[in-house]
Amino acid sequence: MLTLGDLRQRSADRVLGHPMQKRKHDRPLVIILSQMLSESLRELGSPIPVFEAEAIGSFIARAMSGDARDYHLPEHAIDVAVGLDPLPRLAALFHDIVYLQVDGEQGAWIREFLAPADLEKNMILNIPHALQLTQDRELLLCASIFGVQNAEALSVADGLNEFLSSVVFYKSMSAYLPQERLIQGVACIESTIPFRGRHSGASGPRGRLRERLESTNMTFGFGFDENMIEETLDQCEKLATKDVSFVGTPYPKHFLSDSWKLIYEQNPALRSSYFSVVELRKAVLGQFQFLSKISAADFVWRRERADARFFQATENNLQIGRVYLQSQLLSLSIIEAIAMATGGDAPWELFYGSRKKSREDEPLNLDELLVLAEDEESGTRAESKQVYALLKNGRSLRSRFDSKTNRLAAYLYANLNEAEFNTGFGSALGMFQRLIKPEAHLRTFPAHVLQSVLMGISQIAQTRLIALESLQTRIEEYDEAA
Repeated sequence: MLTLGDLRQRSADRVLGHPMQKRKHDRPLVIILSQMLSESLRELGSPIPVFEAEAIGSFIARAMSGDARDYHLPEHAIDVAVGLDPLPRLAALFHDIVYLQVDGEQGAWIREFLAPADLEKNMILNIPHALQLTQDRELLLCASIFGVQNAEALSVADGLNEFLSSVVFYKSMSAYLPQERLIQGVACIESTIPFRGRHSGASGPRGRLRERLESTNMTFGFGFDENMIEETLDQCEKLATKDVSFVGTPYPKHFLSDSWKLIYEQNPALRSSYFSVVELRKAVLGQFQFLSKISAADFVWRRERADARFFQATENNLQIGRVYLQSQLLSLSIIEAIAMATGGDAPWELFYGSRKKSREDEPLNLDELLVLAEDEESGTRAESKQVYALLKNGRSLRSRFDSKTNRLAAYLYANLNEAEFNTGFGSALGMFQRLIKPEAHLRTFPAHVLQSVLMGISQIAQTRLIALESLQTRIEEYDEAA
């Protein structure tokens, strides 16, 4: 029988805050989830019959296995739970069970936990109205800990997913845990609302949660003393830190693989096998804009105890991630400009070719057709060699919508100096906003770079061959005139 001790042993390479590559689970996930539930409840003095644990484990697995999920899967819940104390371990299994904007209709089961109240069409929950309709004390307790009792339009951006996940936890565990333990579990899930480090006032996420725990304790009379509140906050901190540990990995290729999974989840267009060039570019641009807004401080739950290694590794990953995404966008901008100049937007594979889906595949695509200068990288920035290696050799995992390598981006990174790279990226942003015409954008690149790219695309995009030859002629004439 697989024990929690076995799981702990197998996760020995994942130091808190510095995860190694994620494990591949060698047992059915339902069994792992069921056993983690059973052992956690037993350690808390609340044993659960094996078939009931199996039913709850199956429910978690199904709820977190929607077609559009790629990162927030049952494996993620298990990875976060392993190594935690019993209560935050239980909370970890439920903390991402609701993911409204990704699950869509596959997540409609949450209505059973809210009835007769319901979500509005734009994924908004009117908490006062829901409380009035349901007269549900469990819903009220969760709302009190989250501080949303008066929220008439609680949205995903405000923590709606985490709030509903806490409701599911409370109702699922209420037959097994005393009320004070349930409250602690809800608080643990509240702590996983992301990106609040710099935007939670002077007291930070921990201080604000403390205030709500004290207020809820006073209102409902749980009998929490100062020590119990402090213990609860410590457990919350462990879960909150573990949940975002992927950003502090010492391996940028793992961080970027997880980032690509999040891109897939947040962009429905990529779930089609025939997403367009513009759809892919918009998805990657969205991730770049997101990484440009955040810093390591946003992932710190308790400022006075921020782990220096985690903080430094996170800043490094974010910086490398931004430059990596810039490089991806620069390559995409050339493909988009060529597409627009030769007939308009079209499926990505028309220009890139078929992507490699297994080791045995040998598809014809731009990655295979471009000739790269060996061991060459541009610029003098500290991240230069790392970014070039990531582009050329790939992220740690192949994504569901593209290849883990991008040899066109690597080619550009190797063959453009820093000034040319920055000028091209600025022009790309202008083209994305329709301020610069596609052909004008292409002319910002050296002729030999465009020549190589056009030659590669001409071997793939057979339906655009005449238009591509015409574009190449116009670019050559412009260069001669210049």
